[in-house]
Amino acid sequence: MYALWTVLSFNLLLTGDFNALNSLVMATWTNDIAVGINQDALGVPAQRIDDAKLLGPGTVLSSPYDPHQEDHQLGANIALMSVAECGGEPDQQKFTFTKGVISNAATGTFINVPGCKTEVVYDPIDSTGPSCGPSKDSSKNWTITPTGQLQSAANGDCATLQSDKSVKLAKCITPLAAAQTWKYDKASLQLTSSDGMCFTASSPTSKIKQTTMVIGRPLSQSAFAILFVNNHNTTQHVTCDASCMSNLIALKPKSDGRTREQLQAQAAGTYTLEEVWTGTKIPGVSIKCTATGCDPVTVNVAAFGGATYVRMLPDTLKVGVLGDDEVAYCCNAQQCLREPELKIGDQCVDDGQPATNYEDCVDSCMKR
Repeated sequence: MYALWTVLSFNLLLTGDFNALNSLVMATWTNDIAVGINQDALGVPAQRIDDAKLLGPGTVLSSPYDPHQEDHQLGANIALMSVAECGGEPDQQKFTFTKGVISNAATGTFINVPGCKTEVVYDPIDSTGPSCGPSKDSSKNWTITPTGQLQSAANGDCATLQSDKSVKLAKCITPLAAAQTWKYDKASLQLTSSDGMCFTASSPTSKIKQTTMVIGRPLSQSAFAILFVNNHNTTQHVTCDASCMSNLIALKPKSDGRTREQLQAQAAGTYTLEEVWTGTKIPGVSIKCTATGCDPVTVNVAAFGGATYVRMLPDTLKVGVLGDDEVAYCCNAQQCLREPELKIGDQCVDDGQPATNYEDCVDSCMKR
């Protein structure tokens, strides 16, 4: 979400007890590159640059969870197992045991352990994803032990009630603990906890469209920011293709048409790709651009709303304009030089050599 705030140039007003925040949160909120994108002087707002028609009507889709997904994250396409007061949703609280599989007819789900890990979920009965564990369908199979524990065949762990009323797997405890005590009533078909709460199924149908999107914006110094978002339930290779990259180049700045033409002229050249959060260059990637488009860019994006945030940085700095400033400038490692005699698109030089220190260039120009 913070990546969206920065690329869309939202006002970054953060309040709270910063001393209570962990280091990861503070590192995210104060990331120099992300904040720099948010406050970039060119002032061009980000837009969706891939196929905008993907956001049309009829976006309610459902997809089974892939239990072998290595970057496993819970999210849009499965529902966490939980308990609720008995009687409130009677149909969702009726479960049948069939050859070890516990299912609920009202929601069309069964109780599953994705990836044989710790989360316990309600998965669609028609799920076609592979199982895991010591034998076929182990992640779907359960046993109620003589002591009343609900034990998974996936890894031998027991269903354990959490303080938030969700259920996760944990090592089976001896002597029996209340959080691992369950009772199944064949008459009512209810599966209850030691404190009388009922397993309550939820539909895993998602209202989030199974799609990807690419959001981009041009930045000062001929650079670009691109945010790739993935709403699938598996990791995706997301591509900003030729059309997408052309849309990125064509984004109009907030000033006049001449500035747009200048921006497009500056785009010609080669670029490297930089990961925003770490500031590291993505190895082996060289992107060639013209005034109207660029080579496609493909990145790996995690599942369930995962995002990959990158900058395209020019291999050589060129004469450009800063915001609405009509005077051409050129940067070297120490200062932002006004060069009225140079033309837009000319290569910047530092003591006769190509100027390539992008960060120092931007910093010095911001301070002039």
